Amino acid sequence: MMLFFVCGCAKKEIVEIDDVNDLHGLKVGVNVAWECDYVLTGRSDMEIYRYDMTADMLMALNYNNVDAIAVDDVSWRILSTNSTGLEKIEPEFAVVGYILYFAGDKGELAEEYNSFLAEFKKTDDYKALIDRINSYDGNDYEMPDIPVNKDGKTVRVASDVAGYPRAYLETDGSCVGFDIEMALWFGAKCGYNIELVPTEFNEAIIGLKNGTYDAALGYISDVYADEARMCGFIPSDSYGETPLYFVKKNTTGNISINSEILG
Repeated sequence: MMLFFVCGCAKKEIVEIDDVNDLHGLKVGVNVAWECDYVLTGRSDMEIYRYDMTADMLMALNYNNVDAIAVDDVSWRILSTNSTGLEKIEPEFAVVGYILYFAGDKGELAEEYNSFLAEFKKTDDYKALIDRINSYDGNDYEMPDIPVNKDGKTVRVASDVAGYPRAYLETDGSCVGFDIEMALWFGAKCGYNIELVPTEFNEAIIGLKNGTYDAALGYISDVYADEARMCGFIPSDSYGETPLYFVKKNTTGNISINSEILG
């Protein structure tokens, strides 16, 4: 189903934006507390407007209440495939990586994960994962066949399943996504039984604090690494780089988007 943003209200005039240098003094929408919010917070050259939902942020852009929005590259490709009326502003304004949080008493496990990651990045399985991330458009996602070590030592990993497409729930109740793949590959290569526990981010953080979980994942960017350390957690190394972009309306005048991909 396509959702068309239309209204009889008069729209504000569209501001000309040709590149990232044209954003001085303009209004930029972000998803609250996501990496774009963290990266742009403190910049004095633009006004930041925060939205709980992507749909609200797009509505604000459509009616020119903001001049641009900021999203990560995967989100941009999902939007560009499933919408009309949007245009990416080149070049990227930042690059981030995605990580796991380990509980403060799991230093050895965190070191083992980082060692695994350094070696895993040399493999064809890692290359295939990065290729899937770089080509993902939101329409099809299939978890690869990753071996499970049921007899290995159990590592309980809380997964914020609101982190589509990096960590979310499939219709059968299983945790899937790119971040999920990394946890499962760690278990497969290092002999652990990875027990994925679907949850929300706040619950995952509480669980890490009280010892319920050994690690947490789900669209957690390395821009939060200092915050993680302040909370007593151990942030892992990142498993890949993702650019962040500003996005504007194009000259069509209205945005239409498949409502099923909004979150």
